[in-house]
Amino acid sequence: MLYKAWIPNVSGNLSFSNIRGSKIPNRAKAPHTFNHIANEDNGWIYSLQERDLSDGAFPNRDGKFYYLLKANIERRWEQNEILRGYVITYPKTQLTQEEKKLIETIKADVFDSNQIDKLLEIWKQKSFFIQVNFELSRDGFIDLNLEQSLDKEISYSIVFESYSFLKDLIHAHKFHRYDDDAIVVPYPDKQDNDLWIVKTLRNLHRSVVFSYRNATHQQDILNALGKLSYLDSFQNIAKNKYGDLIRKDNWIDTGILKTSLDLKLRDKESLENNKSDLQQTLLNIILSLFGLIIAMTQLLQVPCIDGLTYDSSCVSHDQKFMFALDTGSLGYVQIILKYWTQIALSMPIVIGILLIMVNFWRIDRWLNNNIGHSWWGGYIRSILAFAVSDKCGILLAFGWVIIFAVIMVSLLMVGLGLFHPSFY
Repeated sequence: MLYKAWIPNVSGNLSFSNIRGSKIPNRAKAPHTFNHIANEDNGWIYSLQERDLSDGAFPNRDGKFYYLLKANIERRWEQNEILRGYVITYPKTQLTQEEKKLIETIKADVFDSNQIDKLLEIWKQKSFFIQVNFELSRDGFIDLNLEQSLDKEISYSIVFESYSFLKDLIHAHKFHRYDDDAIVVPYPDKQDNDLWIVKTLRNLHRSVVFSYRNATHQQDILNALGKLSYLDSFQNIAKNKYGDLIRKDNWIDTGILKTSLDLKLRDKESLENNKSDLQQTLLNIILSLFGLIIAMTQLLQVPCIDGLTYDSSCVSHDQKFMFALDTGSLGYVQIILKYWTQIALSMPIVIGILLIMVNFWRIDRWLNNNIGHSWWGGYIRSILAFAVSDKCGILLAFGWVIIFAVIMVSLLMVGLGLFHPSFY
């Protein structure tokens, strides 16, 4: 069955000679991609990637699959250059020892097309071998063809995952998250070119509007403007290709939407600048208080100016105020001052070592919506980047903040003589 889709790009000129791809957290390992120039006019591209289809694209199967791309660049260096080839989907659980050795050889970055072709020939003899043929033009329009006759829903899942694999290799996720694959999806070709184009237009438009309405920070508006550039690009390409086939009322006026986004961006910039100024002022006050506390506790360890011998107390000449530290309090202050730098630097490192990154995107989104981009929120988010789970990460991060606050308050209380710890 034939499907049609578009790989998002702003320029309308995808580069086939610079296909690299990258690691995607919780979804795909870094691909191993090789370019082989057969002659001046044609070139082959190979890419192998292990992907984790954790959303259950294929029922009753483990989510880990290998995806192998073999494609030929036709009409190289011309404007109508085409990338034509196929994507192989193969379950990792079905690999034999021979296949594993071939994959390790390919991963060793020692390019040998014979090894890849050998692996392909082995896979093609297996019953769970799946192949999706494709033809991609530089403007991003792509045809995907699954020749095997399968259930409708399974066929769509296979084509969608193959399309996602190609999109991750060729397209840079600049204006949306890696896990936001619903912006553009493939549609069955029903000999009705305008239907899939109109649906893609609406998807892109819906994505921009959703980002606009749910924007809480300046970066959200910038992301929406980035998606708007995709909408503009796709609409211009579609008009040139199928303008006569699509009703005029299906085209979207992006000018009004861009004006709205620009106005909201200015509002967010003004609001965040004011918030940043306030946060900077509060930070300066906190640092000043901290410096004052350190200065007070240091003064308490210096002999009186009038030449009295060292003692745990120093009384002013006019008797209007008094600093007093007993032996236990002085020892506490000395311990904090001595090890303060080590405590401040070591705690985040210790927390980071204890945590493992498995839920980064979900936690980051939660923090982005609930804490935002404040200086202290950024500190907590940097710790939570390696969170084992939401609850574990949040408890550990806020636990460290509480420890910091307790130390600050205890120093202030000792300096004012309200707290007298005893170690003796």
